[in-house]
Parts: sequence; structure tokens; C-alpha cells
Amino acid sequence: MIKKKSFEQEIKIKGAPHEIYEVFMDAKKHSKLTESKVKVSREIGGSFSVFEGALSGKNVELIQDKKIVQTWRGDGENWPKGYYSTITLIFEPDDK
Repeated sequence: MIKKKSFEQEIKIKGAPHEIYEVFMDAKKHSKLTESKVKVSREIGGSFSVFEGALSGKNVELIQDKKIVQTWRGDGENWPKGYYSTITLIFEPDDK
């Protein structure tokens, strides 16, 4: 039985929301950042994989430059089959 947990974290990253969104959704940019093989679909329901497939999942909601919701899972033995986590990324400009 997996205990489900939820947490919220705010991280400030220097850059415009469009630039940060593109790092997540553009395979070349994401690959350069993570120094790994990345595949990314820009479609809702489309798949992605990072770190040569060690992390994978699907896009649930995509709002250009504003929001990404994805389900994802690891391929290790600590991840039960069929179990996915959900991540929600919200991009907001900070005028400071």
C-alpha cells in the first residue's frame, strides 16, 4: 500500500515564463539542461521521458507559458506498476 502525500513548493527561477515553459516542453532545451536524452510531446495526453527513460509520463494540462500538469513515474523498483505522481507547474512573472 502506498501512502499518498501532497506538498506545495514555491521556487523562483530567473527568466521569463515563456523561457522556463520552453525548457520543460522543448526536448533540445530540456536535454541540454539535464544533460540526458529527452523526448517531449507538446500535446495533451502526449508522453515524455527524461534521463534516458528513467522518468516518464504524460501531459495532462498545458497552458502555453502559464501551466504544465503532468503525471510521471520512475522506472526503478521503488515505483509500483501503474502508479504515477502528478506535478503541477505554474509560471508567473515576477516584476522584481
